[in-house]
Amino acid sequence: MKSGFTLPEVMITLVIVGVVFAITIPVVLNKIEDRQNIAKWKLLYSQIGDAFNSAYEETNHNSLCNGGDCVRYWNDEFIRTFIGKFEVIDECGRYNTNEAGCGSLGMGQTSNFNPDHIWASQHHNITSYKTLAKGSMNAYDFDKVAFLLKNGATVYMGGSHNGPTIMVDVNNAANGPNILGKDLFGIVCLPTNSCTHLVPEGTKGTQCSENQSYCSTMYKGAGSSGCSPDIGAKNANYVFEAAGAGCAFKYLLE
Repeated sequence: MKSGFTLPEVMITLVIVGVVFAITIPVVLNKIEDRQNIAKWKLLYSQIGDAFNSAYEETNHNSLCNGGDCVRYWNDEFIRTFIGKFEVIDECGRYNTNEAGCGSLGMGQTSNFNPDHIWASQHHNITSYKTLAKGSMNAYDFDKVAFLLKNGATVYMGGSHNGPTIMVDVNNAANGPNILGKDLFGIVCLPTNSCTHLVPEGTKGTQCSENQSYCSTMYKGAGSSGCSPDIGAKNANYVFEAAGAGCAFKYLLE
């Protein structure tokens, strides 16, 4: 009567167990990382909202938009007041729309901000961040100013046709995965013609968050309509149309 396993049987069993672990462990670790990044996003969104409201009061409700252009530019005075609300350990950017941004012509040559020329220049694709569909993104929403927080997050201020924007990398570009909707999330200042309060991408009232005629013609299926690699543009000019944009709103509801 057989009383135990043979050596080949034990080895085969160990190989099978090893294969199962090799398949499941990365999946489990990725899910843990996702939950950690979402928790960071929720905290940062709250902190950014508080800082915005405080800076808005301190600047006496003056226009937050440079030269009154709320379609794109943040006001320089507001930027400085806003950044002053955080524990910042590094910063780069431009405080005039005619100056170079945080790219090869600007101040972004430190490891904190320029691992591979994140901000090439205005109107060019950035190389460190991808959409949720693993496509390219334009630098519009990143190209004004950036600052690294003591907690390891990086905050970018830029703008596009969706109005002045704030992009938040919860763990800095050097740590990855650098994907919109994973560790990168967008915030919009509304209304676009005056900019008085912040909302996450995908909130009702933001570009393409609902069935608007503008979106249905120019940006059909925009990323801010949902949180999926199948919703929105794989390669995007603007964050609001990029796959993964709507994740900012979705995760705040969880």
